[in-house]
Amino acid sequence: MANNVKELMDTDWRVQASATLQADTNASGLILIDISGLNRWVAGSKLAICKLFWSIGTGVATLMWNGTGGGGATTKDAIVMNGGGAYGYSPGQPALLSDAVGTNAVTGDLMIVNAAAVTGTIIVECNKHVTTAGVGWSA
Repeated sequence: MANNVKELMDTDWRVQASATLQADTNASGLILIDISGLNRWVAGSKLAICKLFWSIGTGVATLMWNGTGGGGATTKDAIVMNGGGAYGYSPGQPALLSDAVGTNAVTGDLMIVNAAAVTGTIIVECNKHVTTAGVGWSA
């Protein structure tokens, strides 16, 4: 069976997406949120995970920020998930900021990576984060 990824909402300041995983392996990464396809995206835009829910029946999955381009591109883990859980629903839990870097303007997609077959559901909400240099997300 195939994985099912859906964008649930894309407003000026946040985005929500869900994935239903069907015993598939995504060793090279399944794109959960394609940052350059979002409303008001401009080069340099970043996301921050503010809420996350997962229910994984089998396997372990990692949400990763994708760094793209040549040379200095890096991919960074955001959170590792197994079993059932949630993040960001309790007061004081900080957002998980994208820290992936790359030489390409399209850096910061949110991917699901798992080396073994995973079955389950992941729902994520991200804020559209403006860097301290003021780069990202058009007015």
